[in-house]
Amino acid sequence: VVLNKTYVNGATVTTEDITCGNGVIHKIDKALLLPIIPVRTILKSNPNFSLMDSAISKAGLTSSFAPAANSATTIFAIINASMIAACYTSFTAIGTLTPAQVVTLSNILRYHIVQSRNFSVAMKNGTLKTLFGPNITVAVGTAVTVKGISNTTALTLVTPDVYASNGIIHEISGMLMP
Repeated sequence: VVLNKTYVNGATVTTEDITCGNGVIHKIDKALLLPIIPVRTILKSNPNFSLMDSAISKAGLTSSFAPAANSATTIFAIINASMIAACYTSFTAIGTLTPAQVVTLSNILRYHIVQSRNFSVAMKNGTLKTLFGPNITVAVGTAVTVKGISNTTALTLVTPDVYASNGIIHEISGMLMP
């Protein structure tokens, strides 16, 4: 048994608290590897996205949210509170949508997919083309925000840059509306 050791994802911290000009470094004994978990698995495993995941299934968009491993996709993920605010209040409510409502839901969900990998630090003021077709507007200031055509206010990237093997996920503060 080894006491007083610190670990990060299986790597041992060999030197702690090395001060540098813009932060602190902790030296470890091996390289950390990027995760090999795909976008859909990350969404399914996070309870904050359970209503979005249910909506993806109902809309028949499983393959759109599970792109090939070598693809570059950005997902703007909708948390449960935002789904509820948009009247997608429960698994039952989503499961009983009419065919016309499923089409609307599908369009909204495809409006949250961009077919390129966009890390928040590399985003610039401008637009991104969505899988649905219309662009979303990106603004970079003290925070990165995105705005749909029908949104009255911009949405903040709450948890940006969740890396997946086949894309990047940004949790956003609302629902993008085409």
